[in-house]
Amino acid sequence: MTEIKKWLDLMLFGAVVVLQVAVSTSGLVMAQEAQFSAMFVFGDSLIDPGNNNYLNSLAKANYVPYGVDFYEGPSGRFSNGRTIIDYLGDLLEIPDLPAYTNPGKNILRGVNYASAAGGILEETGQNLLL
Repeated sequence: MTEIKKWLDLMLFGAVVVLQVAVSTSGLVMAQEAQFSAMFVFGDSLIDPGNNNYLNSLAKANYVPYGVDFYEGPSGRFSNGRTIIDYLGDLLEIPDLPAYTNPGKNILRGVNYASAAGGILEETGQNLLL
């Protein structure tokens, strides 16, 4: 009886190991196949791609020194170059997101709604509007 119990325990252990390997392998395959087709971003000046260029606002960054390291030059970004959203887009294999207010851009792959001086309070940015 003890010999049979040893074999049953060994078979059960083997089945658990095989099941564990199968589950973890299928998770890897699913992770490799997961793709993102679009990204929609909301935020403030840290990730603003130039939305304020098309708004009636004094909060603009479409001149030097803003964007001196950005391949397009000063584009309205309140940064020296690329933002964390640009790097995240590269990681997810999504092209650079256009600014929502930029006319004529295709937004099917996503859009960036971030705007400097944007906020949820009514008094946010009141002194920056014309």
